[in-house]
Parts: sequence; structure tokens; C-alpha cells
Amino acid sequence: MASIRLRRTIAADSAAVYDALIRQEKLSVWFAPHVIILPVAGTHAAFAFDEDLYFKVLLKEIVPDRKVVWEYDTGNLPWDHSKITFRMEKAGKEKTVLSFSHSGLKETKKLEKWKISWSSFLDKLKDLTEKRKIYA
Repeated sequence: MASIRLRRTIAADSAAVYDALIRQEKLSVWFAPHVIILPVAGTHAAFAFDEDLYFKVLLKEIVPDRKVVWEYDTGNLPWDHSKITFRMEKAGKEKTVLSFSHSGLKETKKLEKWKISWSSFLDKLKDLTEKRKIYA
């Protein structure tokens, strides 16, 4: 199985980063335009980019200001049984290191494309939490 691992240092506290990972209105800015989420462990969240790209995850673990874990449930991506983890660590005053992993992926030709996509999403999350740019 393959994994994607990325890191970002964000000039914002971990509460702001955490908020961007669990709030529907913020997820729809940096991640998917259509989001349904109730930020409670054991519930599902749904994401749709358009009618051809959508998926649902189980909110496996939520630790405020520290960790959010999604487990792929259903959708039209070949991510069966994969896990998406966001870990936040304080890195000084008003700084957070966000460690991202998408593990349990089958080796495919799309792995590099997914890595580039996740990297772009994390850049948008960084911009949003640092209040540099708001995406439409």
C-alpha cells in the first residue's frame, strides 16, 4: 500500500487550523465546493467537487486542535479502506505544523496526481488560515 505525506508550517494557531478542518463553511472554501459535515466522531462527511467527483468519509477521530482522521467510505475514487490524517502541532506562538497523510492507497498511476492535488489543497488551507487569500 502507498501513502502520501505532506507538511505545512502555518502562521496561525492550531485552533484556527482545526476549525478549517471541521467547519463546513471553511472546508467548502479550501477543499470541496459542496460539503456536508457534522464534526462529531463516528459520523460521516460528504464532499462533492462536481457531479463526477464525490465521496464520503467516516470521521474516525477528532481531537480538538490536535488531530482529525477521515476514513474513506464510499464514492467514485479508488481509495477503499484508505485513511486521511491531519495532525497539528504547536510550533511557537501563532504557528502550527500541519502533518498530513493519506495512507492505505493502492499503487496506481494517479498517486502522483493525488499528491499534487492534496498539496494544492493544503496550500489553500494555509492561505485561508493565515488570512492571506479567500478562494471563491
